[in-house]
Amino acid sequence: MTPRQEEILKIFRDSKEPIQMQVVQERYPRLSRFTINRDLNALIKLKAILRRGDTKGASYELNISTKEGIRQELHKAPHLRAPVVFNEAFLSTYEPNKTTFIKSAFIKELQAIGIRPKLGMEHKRWMESALIDLSWASSRFEGSTLSWLETKTLVEYGEGSVKSSDTMGIRHILNHKEAINFILSHPLTICDRDIKDLHSLLSKNLLSKKEYEGALRQAIVTISGSAYKPLNNPWKIKEAFEIFCQKAGAIKNPFEQAFFVMAVLPYIQPFHDANKRTSRIGMNIPLLNGGYFPFSFLHTDKLEYNEGVAAVYERNHTDILLDCFMDGYQKGSQRYREICEEHRDE
Repeated sequence: MTPRQEEILKIFRDSKEPIQMQVVQERYPRLSRFTINRDLNALIKLKAILRRGDTKGASYELNISTKEGIRQELHKAPHLRAPVVFNEAFLSTYEPNKTTFIKSAFIKELQAIGIRPKLGMEHKRWMESALIDLSWASSRFEGSTLSWLETKTLVEYGEGSVKSSDTMGIRHILNHKEAINFILSHPLTICDRDIKDLHSLLSKNLLSKKEYEGALRQAIVTISGSAYKPLNNPWKIKEAFEIFCQKAGAIKNPFEQAFFVMAVLPYIQPFHDANKRTSRIGMNIPLLNGGYFPFSFLHTDKLEYNEGVAAVYERNHTDILLDCFMDGYQKGSQRYREICEEHRDE
């Protein structure tokens, strides 16, 4: 897609109604009708827009069913997007080890790059790095302004080792440190008890009420910037969480299981807050149990991650989030593999 075609696509993204070619021509008065038509046809070929009607009276609109169309649609203000509610079928129709979010070819690729050494000093080194990376990256998504070096200092020396006005960021990092150490040192599974314990560690002293830590949600929540309305019935929330745990726990492949947690736990919104945080740390349980490097989020762009989560919320579309998963895991695994190579002879 050329820069001009991206600009033209923005016209469709910002429009509530289908538009005709002359609207585009008015934005680019120096371009010929032939050039505009060629750009529109290129966008149609990319499945970014759709053409309605015959050649003379044709109108064009954003194709909101494609990955690009969904991504562009999600950039509209929430009040311009149709409200959506929890779709029970998204969870109920998923059959562990039959339904798959990740294609088998991608699974093989992830397995090849993710296998980690089990013994020696190199094992300790990548674990130390992963603890800092994941604490910093996940906390950054929550608004922490602390640097990676400040995070390293906090992780290694604890509370009081860093002087910063970002007290909330410090709490986020210390909570992440405790939660990540929890999954590194205990044989956890994706089950009711372990996920609640993980949430309790991640949300410690960050929620409006102490009793919310590790407890399923009893109140209505809204998601800022989203048209998605999660479940608001406590019994339904409990039921959805139990189904999630049962299905996630039954998935045999560690990567499919990890991505299921990454995508579906925030969709259910079982807790009062810290749902995405819990999914980001919890998704590493199956990876570590399977003998693979964890997913650190160190190389994950915040906007792209939020687009992926929002696409699950509003469209039950997982491909955008899967792009983040694939790219982030490949880069993260390469980092930890290089660390292992550096310390192999220690």
